[in-house]
Amino acid sequence: MSVTTKLRRLADTKTAIRDAIVDRGVPVNADTPFSSYPSRIAGIPSGPPYEDPWQPDPLWWDIRSIIQADETPGYVAKLIYLTEACTLASDFTGANAYRTSDGAFYAAESPTAIVPHIWHPSGFKPTSLCGMTRWVIRYHATNTISATPDFKSEWPYYAIVKDAKITTGSWFPNTYVMQAFDFINTTMTSTTMNALCATNASCLQRIPAINYAAVTNLTGAFNGSVLRDFDVSTVDFTKFTSFANILKDMRYLIRVKGVMNLAKGLPMASFMTGLFSLRSFTVRNLKVNWNISNGSQLTRETLLDLLNNGLADLTGQTAQTLTLGFNLRNLTEDEKAVATNKNWILA
Repeated sequence: MSVTTKLRRLADTKTAIRDAIVDRGVPVNADTPFSSYPSRIAGIPSGPPYEDPWQPDPLWWDIRSIIQADETPGYVAKLIYLTEACTLASDFTGANAYRTSDGAFYAAESPTAIVPHIWHPSGFKPTSLCGMTRWVIRYHATNTISATPDFKSEWPYYAIVKDAKITTGSWFPNTYVMQAFDFINTTMTSTTMNALCATNASCLQRIPAINYAAVTNLTGAFNGSVLRDFDVSTVDFTKFTSFANILKDMRYLIRVKGVMNLAKGLPMASFMTGLFSLRSFTVRNLKVNWNISNGSQLTRETLLDLLNNGLADLTGQTAQTLTLGFNLRNLTEDEKAVATNKNWILA
């Protein structure tokens, strides 16, 4: 094979690699040096796709249909949950009445009373993996639920709340095996939601649409969960007194929807850390040091929006540092200059 033929094949291979990178959403110009291709390849988004909606196991009880069809009189708010059938005895407390998947119904003397139940296997259904499941409906005499549900020794896989106004921010603080929860005609009104699925949420994959307009504290909420999308479009970050431990260690989080106004200028040391799958987010009015280098899969669109529109102009003020880490390799010198011209240091 002649040298000319080898050079032609090398050029054709370079073009094919460039086209493959462009097809994956990362721009590469014809005059981009071949030596920069590794950084462009590293900028190709990887991991699970955006659209990966959680769905209940098809073998589970259809608790959504069950709670929507339930017409038990005398009660307003309802919570139905699906749990593993790992024991034959349960204790219920914290509600006015209870209904079980094996056909029992109990009206409690008071919400604090302990109501025992012995399960019949007729109330059990299998899962696609192993084990059996069962469900419980908790009834409340009013629409206001002001206390965290006490599941005793049972840990729900899936829960649905219907016709309720939840006034506590400590909702499902120990989720353990919970994969999802949903709302039907239900709102949360607490200003403090720092304990919202804040502990042992490593299985949590889906949450309902929640209006955070009145919230002033989200510290710790959903930390460690495996949510792929998180919607902050109703969050007013200008009301917050701390950004500590917000959106932290959500290692599968891909996209933060909505715009985060960070004009308050609060410390960002533990804000959005440990988000190794993160691809996109939008911030405005960033004024202080921020290390977002853990998000090594950020798209160029996200990075450019951050530099062009997210950074406050600090001209004449103390310079601040935006730590992008590996993401810097996906930016041109002209693109970096957008930040440095605003008196930002890129690292």
